[in-house]
Amino acid sequence: MKRRVVSSVLTLPRDLAVYTPGPQWPGRDPGERYGAWMHARMFWCNEHDLLGLPDDDAAREAWPETLFYHEDI
Repeated sequence: MKRRVVSSVLTLPRDLAVYTPGPQWPGRDPGERYGAWMHARMFWCNEHDLLGLPDDDAAREAWPETLFYHEDI
């Protein structure tokens, strides 16, 4: 007798699947806005009890440079 394995299928929201720059991601520069997108992806994973997404490594490698701001010191 074979044992059935049941797994649920979750669909990642479209705006979290692929990064598209826009006003929905707050930040002063492209790096901060990309960071807000990554944070939203991590939050979605935590809400669904996931450790991560298959393309997380590629998303981290694509992170644009963040500008240096003197006022952050």
